[in-house]
Amino acid sequence: MTIKHKKIYFILLLCVFWIGIFANVNAKSYRYYYEQLNETEKQIYDKILEQVDIQNREITIEWPEKIEFETVTRQDPELEEKKQQSSEEVKQRIQNVLDALIQDEPQFFWMDIGTTTEKWSFQGSGIIGNIVWTMKPVEISIGTDYTPEQVQELNQRVEGIDIPGETRQQKLDVMHRYLCELIEYDATAAYAHEPYGALIEGRAVCEGYARSLKWLCDREGIPCVLVIGDAIDTNGNTGGHMWNYVQMENGAWYAIDATWDDQIEVLDEYFLVGSETKDSYFGGMTFAQSHIPSGDFSGSGYKIFEYPPLNAEAYDPDAEPIVTEPAVQQENVIEVPSIQQDNPETENQTQAQQLLQIVDGMIESGQKAVYFWFDAIISSDMIYQVQTWVWFFVGVFLTVLFVVAEEMKK
Repeated sequence: MTIKHKKIYFILLLCVFWIGIFANVNAKSYRYYYEQLNETEKQIYDKILEQVDIQNREITIEWPEKIEFETVTRQDPELEEKKQQSSEEVKQRIQNVLDALIQDEPQFFWMDIGTTTEKWSFQGSGIIGNIVWTMKPVEISIGTDYTPEQVQELNQRVEGIDIPGETRQQKLDVMHRYLCELIEYDATAAYAHEPYGALIEGRAVCEGYARSLKWLCDREGIPCVLVIGDAIDTNGNTGGHMWNYVQMENGAWYAIDATWDDQIEVLDEYFLVGSETKDSYFGGMTFAQSHIPSGDFSGSGYKIFEYPPLNAEAYDPDAEPIVTEPAVQQENVIEVPSIQQDNPETENQTQAQQLLQIVDGMIESGQKAVYFWFDAIISSDMIYQVQTWVWFFVGVFLTVLFVVAEEMKK
């Protein structure tokens, strides 16, 4: 290999590392429900993701916080009661984590949380009169009906789907139409409730549609959440249902129900609609009347998750969003001031003073931008922080090494 070829090879290697950094950042799922967990639950969520794999479903977790209690003796009548209370707390926390994880991470479609089991016990230490019982590490066993080959097959299918478009609306339109044309509604299909049934076998129910759309949105960097609840049809019948909310460039959230749009022809009655949008195909109900969300994902009643506030009107790229609830004031919004010709205070300013004012504003905006991205990195999930920074430092090291090598040749 000549020196020229080595140089080209090394440059390509550097490109791979730097692309890896950005690919790793952009591959992250949109975790709306993760942010609603408490700090202990977030750490458990992260620990599960660090260990879980289709070939490694036995997880051992050191509980992030101390769970302990005291008894007078090892035969204290209150021992079993205290163990039960502590065990119930652990059970609730794990259920909250699994509820959030399975809705945030569609790529873990193979996890059967219905057959998940947890084991924990308490170890006593001390002398009679002061026995301290401390919870041992929690062992979690996650069930599945899938093989590694099936998981790999679906991962490759999702990565291979072509989703052209410059805007979120264009990309979502491609995803929406793709799913409606590919999938046939079939409640009897073996994998009807998962993306595997939808994307591989082409047969699914609402869960398959919604989870597939969420996965594709994550791939394209479009904020998207799964919404669980009840749907009311034109005959007044109520049944369990799942659909999606997506956030558009204007910051507002809109609903997509690909299942109901999958008719003899692909409809757009439920594509980027608002809470007050009335359909013309299913009886003229508003979306809020026909779709009733529930934040109790597992039916356990442990935690009620919240949904993003749905915009009142359907999406219009040129219109201002009108949300159904007061919008939360956004922090770190970057604004670049402009010269307002009709502002009396600027009439007497020289052009130089006005330009100087703009420059000051741009500097302040730049500082806000830096703070914004820094906060985004710090607040991201630990597993992705670690991976991103490892890629970053490897890339920096190789870049420096390359520069030094070039200097030594001179």
